Amino acid sequence: MGMFLRRGLAEKPVHGLNVVISGTLDASNAYVQIDGTKYTSAGTYQIPAGAEITVVCGADSSYVYANGFKITQNGTTVAHGTGTSPISYTLSLTMPVEIAFTKHVPPFGSSSFYWSCEITTS
Repeated sequence: MGMFLRRGLAEKPVHGLNVVISGTLDASNAYVQIDGTKYTSAGTYQIPAGAEITVVCGADSSYVYANGFKITQNGTTVAHGTGTSPISYTLSLTMPVEIAFTKHVPPFGSSSFYWSCEITTS
């Protein structure tokens, strides 16, 4: 057997950044879209740096007003809404990120609910 010499630069391996999605997700009202792919399950995903991440939060169709209907990033509100129209926030992946969804049920016993989301970058 002979030895082979590779000419040219070796390709750098693609390293992803951790995107951790947690909490209660919903295919219509609480999900993450990364470069066109919709994520509706909690988990840790390796995503290439520079990917566009869109976080979507909404409310069920019978909810008229949601007081905590918001998306925050590192404690700062970046999107807020009322009613049933979903809100979204988009960021570029430059560092690991955690995205935590919370499903809220109003205390007055309604069957309606809404989501909020906290994005944490490190």
